[in-house]
Amino acid sequence: VVNQTIRAVNEPFATQVESLRPDDVVFDIGGASGLVAMGIAAKTMAKVFTISLHDFVSAIPEFVRSVQFSDVELSHKGGYIVKVGPVAIASIQKIASYFGIHFSGLASDGAPKVTQSGATIDYRPFVFERTIKVFDRFLQLQHRLIQQQKLNYVVGGAAEFLRKTKERARLIFDMYGAYFYSQNRMELIQLYYNRLAPGGRAFVLLRANEFKNDWGKLGMGPLDYVFDPVSKRYFETSSYLRAKHPDIFSLRSVDFPSGVVMLIITKHPDVETLDLGLTIDTSQVEFYSGQKDFIYPWKTIYHPKQ
Repeated sequence: VVNQTIRAVNEPFATQVESLRPDDVVFDIGGASGLVAMGIAAKTMAKVFTISLHDFVSAIPEFVRSVQFSDVELSHKGGYIVKVGPVAIASIQKIASYFGIHFSGLASDGAPKVTQSGATIDYRPFVFERTIKVFDRFLQLQHRLIQQQKLNYVVGGAAEFLRKTKERARLIFDMYGAYFYSQNRMELIQLYYNRLAPGGRAFVLLRANEFKNDWGKLGMGPLDYVFDPVSKRYFETSSYLRAKHPDIFSLRSVDFPSGVVMLIITKHPDVETLDLGLTIDTSQVEFYSGQKDFIYPWKTIYHPKQ
């Protein structure tokens, strides 16, 4: 998902990453294991914060210590390997590819197979060994960057961190992170802008087609609205933001196959802080229950402050 999203906004995102210097700051919102954050820190030596509600710093070493060969899980029909412990094989493949470790063939042919000569080849030991190798490499790089204070894990909510931090970031990116799961998303957008350094940009994933839904090609993602008391009409928030602040907010989208829609927030040289002037109507919040057992506030209504 992250790789596809980065490709969809490749030009502005890559340009912003390439411009980073060692004294710059980056916020990875909802960064999970922090692989993308680690890549940026290793490439640019910028100071990267990855903010998540989950403690992945402790979870990954614990996984490496406790995982066993018996944790290599086959599909129900035994045709292929789906997980190693709690980690999906696709996630292991992504981390492996970052470190140049070949994994795809073993994943697709992972279950025990019978050759034409009748011999049985069990690829599970190789999958297990390479899994350990992948995460050992991951932990080595993670440890080095943490020691250099270039990679910083923050366990907690993004809005709470952003309200308190004194750091100002040249790059903020939120891909299936806090924006999706926050109720007051416009407050979060305002915080993203106000924590940008001069020349900074934020990239916020609004929706994508990785998970299908019932309402068409817009793809999965929240759809919030601002009610205009003059026209008595509702405006989708990204349209409202671009109309009100065209020099700050823009959209970049790829319709097929990913359906990715990204909001890009650019720090304006003459606007140090931004007040969107919107209040959330907490009486009209609707929740969406999608695939993969997740629930998020799908539709919220905002009103301009009087």
